[in-house]
Amino acid sequence: IPVNLAKPVINQLIEFGETRRGWLGVQIQEVTEDIAAGLGRDDRSGALVTGVEPDGPSDGTILAGDLILVFDGKPVNRMRDLPRLVAETTVGKEVNVRVLRLGEEVDLTIELGRLEREDAFAQVENLPPAEIPENADSMLGLKVEGMTAELREEFAIDTSVQGVVVVEVAEDSDAEQKGVRVGHTIVEVNQQAVFTARDVETIVGTSAEIGRDVVLLKLADPSGNLRFVGVRLEK
Repeated sequence: IPVNLAKPVINQLIEFGETRRGWLGVQIQEVTEDIAAGLGRDDRSGALVTGVEPDGPSDGTILAGDLILVFDGKPVNRMRDLPRLVAETTVGKEVNVRVLRLGEEVDLTIELGRLEREDAFAQVENLPPAEIPENADSMLGLKVEGMTAELREEFAIDTSVQGVVVVEVAEDSDAEQKGVRVGHTIVEVNQQAVFTARDVETIVGTSAEIGRDVVLLKLADPSGNLRFVGVRLEK
C-alpha cells in the first residue's frame, strides 16, 4: 500500500479508533465521447453529476448536469478519480469544486460530510430493457409525447418524474443502441427541461441548425433513476 494512502488511515485510527471518509453527496457517471460532444467538449475529462443527495453536502450547490472538473485543487481526469479524491479528503474540510455549468466554469465551496453508509456515489446502473417498436422517424430516432396520467399509469412512471415519455424507438437507431427504451422519460435535452414534444423538436432542430451532431439527453427510468446519454442525430 503506498505510504501516502496508508498514512491518513493510520492517523484516523489513532485519533478516532476508526476511519472517517469524506462524502460529497452526488451521483456521477462517466463522460463518453458522445456526452462530451453534447457538452461541446473535445475531451472526456471530468465526472458528470446525474443527481444530488437531498440534504447532503452538495445539496443546493452542485446541480445535476454539472461536470466536475477540479476537486480541492486536483484535476478530475476521469469519473473514477473523484470518489478516491473525496474519500481521501478530511471530513468537514471546505473544498473548492470547479464545475462546468451550461458552458461556463463555476467555482463552488463545499464542506465535506462524512460517509456514514455505503454510498451510491459512483453506481451507474443500466436502464432496464424493453421491447423496441419500429418506424420512428425523428432525428433522434424517437417518438415522444408529453406526460399524461394515462402514460404514467401505462409505464408505471413515478410521480416525481416530469418530462416527455418515449413511446417509440427506431430499430437500429443510435438511441436504441445507447439504451433508450419505450417508457423512459426525457427530462432534459441539452440541459434544458422539456415538457412537450414541441420542446424536444425545438431544441433538437436548433442543435441541427448550428451543426451539432449529438444532443445530450437526461433520461429517467420509470422508477426515477437518472442518467445522461449522448444521442447522435439522424440528419
